[in-house]
Amino acid sequence: MQPVQLSPQETSALAEVRQIVREVVAGTVPAHAVDDIAQEAAVAATSRVGWLSTTPPPVLRVWARRVAATKRADWFREAARHERRVARSAQTQLADRTVAEEVELRVDAERRVRALLPLLSPQECLIASHLADGLTVGEIAMRAELSVSSVKTYLGRIRQKSVVI
Repeated sequence: MQPVQLSPQETSALAEVRQIVREVVAGTVPAHAVDDIAQEAAVAATSRVGWLSTTPPPVLRVWARRVAATKRADWFREAARHERRVARSAQTQLADRTVAEEVELRVDAERRVRALLPLLSPQECLIASHLADGLTVGEIAMRAELSVSSVKTYLGRIRQKSVVI
C-alpha cells in the first residue's frame, strides 16, 4: 500500500484538525489519551481530506470540535467497558478462589470425619452426621429423640475424640 501524498493545504488542514481536537479534549481526559484521540480524529479526517482542504476555516473548526466530542465520548465508553471487564474478571477470580477454598475445606472435613468414624459410638456417628448436615443442636435432639443436654454431651465427646486426629 502506497502512502497518500497530501497537498500543503491538506497537510495544513489535518494539522489544524489535530490541534483543535487536542485543545477540545485536553483536561477532560487523561494526558496519555489526548494524543490517541487526536490521532483517531486525524484518521477520521483523512477520509474527508479533499473536503477539508476546500472547507472554510470556521466550518472546519466546528467539524473538528464535533469529531473531538465524538472521539472523546468513544474513549470514555471504551474506558467504562474496560473497567467493567476488569471488575467482572476480579469477581470471577474471587468466586473461583472461594469455590476452590470451599471444596478444599469440604474435602478436609470429609477426611477428618472418615478418620473419626471408627472412634465413635453408633449414637455419636448419628449425631455427627446430623451436625454435618447442618442441623442445630435442638433439631438433632428432636430427630435422635434425645434431650438437648444429651446431644451437647455427645458433641463434647466427639470434639474430644476429634482432637486426637
